[in-house]
Amino acid sequence: MSINLPDFFHLLKQYIRQQGGACRVDYELVLWDGLYISGDFISSGGKCVRAQNLADALRVTANPQCVEKKTSELAPPYVEYIALGDYALLAAVGRDGVYLVENEGASIRCICKVNLNIEVFKKAVDVLMRWQAALLDQTAVDKV
Repeated sequence: MSINLPDFFHLLKQYIRQQGGACRVDYELVLWDGLYISGDFISSGGKCVRAQNLADALRVTANPQCVEKKTSELAPPYVEYIALGDYALLAAVGRDGVYLVENEGASIRCICKVNLNIEVFKKAVDVLMRWQAALLDQTAVDKV
């Protein structure tokens, strides 16, 4: 179970620009180039969709902060923040928390425990996965 945020944001941005209603909001969080959160709304290009569960899940995964340098065995779910060639930055579940991992090729460059609760992280990733599946099947978005 894994989600690549740049790919997800691309799908979400397309969906909002095609299906969203016209809006003008002050954003509280920049997710990606031209993609914002404001309360329960996610906006792009002057259009918005109201999706509280998605907005909440994106807030959870948006900006994890390292609280302790340590290692752990990692397991799904994974959230990829960057995946470019041999370089990746991702969050994953460890034995005692959520970890942020930076690796290049086959070697890990940095690993730290972050300020996310495991269960909250798993629930957020579940919401993101359901939205991703719905965005890929445009007819299912209203069922998320």
